[in-house]
Amino acid sequence: PETPEYLPQVKIICAWTASRYAGWAVDEVQTGAQGHLLATITEVFLQRLNDKNRRVQVSCGSALGELMETAGDLMAPYLKEIYIALVSAMSRYQGRSLVIVFDTLGIMAEYCGPV
Repeated sequence: PETPEYLPQVKIICAWTASRYAGWAVDEVQTGAQGHLLATITEVFLQRLNDKNRRVQVSCGSALGELMETAGDLMAPYLKEIYIALVSAMSRYQGRSLVIVFDTLGIMAEYCGPV
């Protein structure tokens, strides 16, 4: 259960850490060592976009943008799911969280091409 008060902070730290290792994850996928890695990381970030904690939303949105920027065209198989999740988030988010959604959509358009 997600009852401990520190759990949102752990999610935030995990998102930040995963975004810093985006280059490594891309290398692992390109070498074939861990072909599923981008899918797994993307799935976790998309799940966390639905988190009720706004700081977790911001962190995972930013981390997803960093991952897309680093991975570029390797994210093509996941663009539809990412797009749906971000558009869905637009109706729920406010303030800084909403700015992150727009920023992430911009990164997706710039680095990953059209949806």
